Amino acid sequence: LRVAVLIPPRKTYTSEFRREDLNPISELVSEAFNLALKGEYWKAMTLNGLLHAAALSIDTKPIIEALRRGALAAGVSGTGPAVAAVTTADRVDDVRDVLAEYDGYVITSSVNNRRGGFGWP
Repeated sequence: LRVAVLIPPRKTYTSEFRREDLNPISELVSEAFNLALKGEYWKAMTLNGLLHAAALSIDTKPIIEALRRGALAAGVSGTGPAVAAVTTADRVDDVRDVLAEYDGYVITSSVNNRRGGFGWP
């Protein structure tokens, strides 16, 4: 698997958004969580990402376009505005190219399940 991440020039911080902005989507976010518990990770990521993007007034077009180009899943990363898309190696160029049409820069990477950290085995 590969991931492409669109990193817009503007930054947002968790402290900048109001938690009450997420209240209208809380039940749907719970549904996304339940999808993940059932192993439907791509659906969960996409649903969660679209919900948060809409609630936080982040453009959903990059998410939709990444899906159109073959992403398995796409959504905002955290509270945005970055958009992450998981795809296969044979579609990563298409997904990267469509994300590059938006303001910012795109990074691509392989996916791994290793524990993150500094200097840990």
